[in-house]
Amino acid sequence: MPEDPKDYQITLAPEAAADAPALEGVLRELGGKAKFQPAQMAAVIETLNTLGQQAEAAEIAEREAETKTVTDTLNKEWGAAAEGNRRAIGKLMRDALGGQIDEAAQADLERTVGANLTLSRILAHAIGKMAEPEGPEGGSAAVGGKQLTPAAAQAAINAFHADQGKMAALNDKKHPQHGAVLQERAGLLAQARGEKRPDQIT
Repeated sequence: MPEDPKDYQITLAPEAAADAPALEGVLRELGGKAKFQPAQMAAVIETLNTLGQQAEAAEIAEREAETKTVTDTLNKEWGAAAEGNRRAIGKLMRDALGGQIDEAAQADLERTVGANLTLSRILAHAIGKMAEPEGPEGGSAAVGGKQLTPAAAQAAINAFHADQGKMAALNDKKHPQHGAVLQERAGLLAQARGEKRPDQIT
């Protein structure tokens, strides 16, 4: 064994320890106390590296599975607007950061958002609200006003479905607002498909 534990040759894989210098110190101290031969220390290092790589691979697989679940759910909810919503979310993050982030950090941020269903919905809704002009007296642009983009329309649909008052009126044919919310929803669905609102068709 080395006369001085500092002479142990220790090479840790990046996945084995985020704070490699501190762990290397612990290993050298342990090797000195246990009087490890170089081959024994090498076996310990190999085991640590293998465990670290396995843990990293498992974390990546779990994150990818979460992202796939979120992607499948949003594809179903957003329909034809899904890809446009994702591009708009990416642009929103880039604009918010003002370029003050490197490519690796940007990719990590996009993966984090992509694996978070609630955050993705919130960002898409926010983008839709920014793109949606208000109708007369603060009314929705779904009926009257400017034609919405598919992404903005889909975000508005998500907000519509989360509005308990509108859903109650939609599901009750005797509700005094049933006709209005039915028309609003039909307009949003048409715009989400990239079509004109029913009231614009002549």
